[in-house]
Amino acid sequence: MGNETEHERTFEDIIDKTSLAYVLERLAAVCHDKADHVRSNWQDAGLAGAWERAATILDKTITRLPSYPMIDH
Repeated sequence: MGNETEHERTFEDIIDKTSLAYVLERLAAVCHDKADHVRSNWQDAGLAGAWERAATILDKTITRLPSYPMIDH
């Protein structure tokens, strides 16, 4: 629990150095990679599908971000 503030600051620093869109794109990529890993190594279609759905939600969210510095590319 005590690391939440530290983690939030880390996320904020990354967003400040890149953009919110960049961070969401990277998170979506991680979700896609997790889905592939689960599918290949655990043969768990349900969990792989959950990771894919998370990636899809993030991908859709990126397209809906307002065009503003520090938010989009």
